[in-house]
Amino acid sequence: MQNNNLNLGNTIQYFQILNYFKNNYLKNSPKYERLIEETDSLYEKIYNAVMEDEQKNKVVDYIMNNFIIPIIKEIEKLNFDQSAKHYILFLNTLMAYYNLEEYDKEKVKKYE
Repeated sequence: MQNNNLNLGNTIQYFQILNYFKNNYLKNSPKYERLIEETDSLYEKIYNAVMEDEQKNKVVDYIMNNFIIPIIKEIEKLNFDQSAKHYILFLNTLMAYYNLEEYDKEKVKKYE
């Protein structure tokens, strides 16, 4: 599961791109702006769950390889709707994995 191509610089850059995409495309898109409003608070919950996970290094590697990098690749190809689908999958998967009860799965699923 370890991706030796990942380093701190790439990771920071990936998250900067993802944050830019979220704040400048998704938030400004009539199709996705409500998704962002409803899910913005999930980031902190996901982050805390990952940081408390005994397997956090494996989880972070999994997140990077299965969500962040695919999202970035779609953004680079200007496939913004596909990027949004990966973003939604990212939220659904991690919220389900960590069983964050206060999360309303139906709110996110309606954007799929």
